[in-house]
Amino acid sequence: MSQAQAATVATRAPTPSTTPAHAEADAKRDPGAATLDSLSLLGPRLAAGLREVSRGESPLPASIPIPDSGRETCLRAVLAADAPVTAKLISEDRVLAVSEPGRQAWLDVRGPICLGKGAQAHIEVQGGAGPVRYVLWLAP
Repeated sequence: MSQAQAATVATRAPTPSTTPAHAEADAKRDPGAATLDSLSLLGPRLAAGLREVSRGESPLPASIPIPDSGRETCLRAVLAADAPVTAKLISEDRVLAVSEPGRQAWLDVRGPICLGKGAQAHIEVQGGAGPVRYVLWLAP
């Protein structure tokens, strides 16, 4: 490197990705972590016949409401985080389904879970630090 190039490099202000705080955050971020769009793309294969009704990101622990459709409904959900999470579908203080722990978790791994008309339900998610990303599908 010439002296002119060295002087230019030495006087350049650090970019956000090269500051110590950002470098530490970048090192912790998993480049293979699922995005909301990549989770949504699982729908046609793993939630066939259901429609996407909700997607988002929430800090852990999380409580994700299931939209009330006013009739019997069946649902599937996929959740993803940088560290393993476990999800429970809860309705009227009863646990209806529990996911396997993982960086990507499904409710329910065997297929859709059905709720009665007017059932109030939510998904509780527990896991390490960081946000959980989720996509919910319902039918009808």
